[in-house]
Amino acid sequence: MIRFEDIYPLLQRAGIPTAYKQFSGTAKEIPDPPYLVYYETASDNFGADNVVHTEVLPIVVELYTDMCRDFELEFRIKKLLLEAGLYYNTNQGDIPEENVHITYFTFTIFQ
Repeated sequence: MIRFEDIYPLLQRAGIPTAYKQFSGTAKEIPDPPYLVYYETASDNFGADNVVHTEVLPIVVELYTDMCRDFELEFRIKKLLLEAGLYYNTNQGDIPEENVHITYFTFTIFQ
């Protein structure tokens, strides 16, 4: 079972810059696409006897590329997620003013 602290090393295996929530520093220190950003969203924990029995953490991984989708890189990330035993969903979007395309990978981990 993958834990939250395992996500960063897993995503680093994609071979592109990776950060939790955001890259820090000045605009010059933020890498050019492609890069990954990941974060957890609101938990949906499972409780028993008025305590948290299992933490349920929805995770979002955002792949930023130039305006063209990078299908090869998306496939590499999907393969990493599958090898880690993660069931994922994807979605797409563009940020025209920043000239980037985003592929969202969402999955849930249990801790």
